[in-house]
Amino acid sequence: MLKDLRTASSALCGALDHYVDICAKLQSRYFEERAVDKVDELLDGVTSELQLVASYVTKLKQAEAPMKALRNNSPIVVPVSRLPTEMLARIFQIVVDDQPELDDMLRDTLFVSLSLPKYPESLSHVCFGWRRVALTTPSLWTRIDLVINHSLDRRSLARAKVYAERAGRQDIVSYGDLPQGLQLPCLVQDTNQ
Repeated sequence: MLKDLRTASSALCGALDHYVDICAKLQSRYFEERAVDKVDELLDGVTSELQLVASYVTKLKQAEAPMKALRNNSPIVVPVSRLPTEMLARIFQIVVDDQPELDDMLRDTLFVSLSLPKYPESLSHVCFGWRRVALTTPSLWTRIDLVINHSLDRRSLARAKVYAERAGRQDIVSYGDLPQGLQLPCLVQDTNQ
């Protein structure tokens, strides 16, 4: 498989070098000749080619993503990836449990801007491996902080539903107030349908 990758990489490099050379020659020739009669044709060709270049960039990013994922999961490059899944899940649980409760954050006079606690969501955005561990550890998602009657209330409810879904059958603890007439079991029931 690595041999195929090297072959494809070499062919791509050669093709890109040739492509860059042709584009530079086209530009040089246009500026030398200033062929007014061919401007429309050239402009149409350049416009469509620019769209292709954008698609090439997208494809290169698609190729880059798995390469980065492989590198980021290497125990040599990222030593934390050597940890067993259970240990990483336990560390995540400690981090999640160590967050201050929302009520405490709201009472804190130094707490300037209202934001919901960061964990476990931010842990699930570090890399593919951490995301897999976070999403398969229901106990990380059992704490639901709700901020209602505030600009975050819609986001807060949507977030609560996601947490309830990810918590599965775990007991859920909520902090904050629900809107009048809405109860937490309703959120959990909605996610199970």
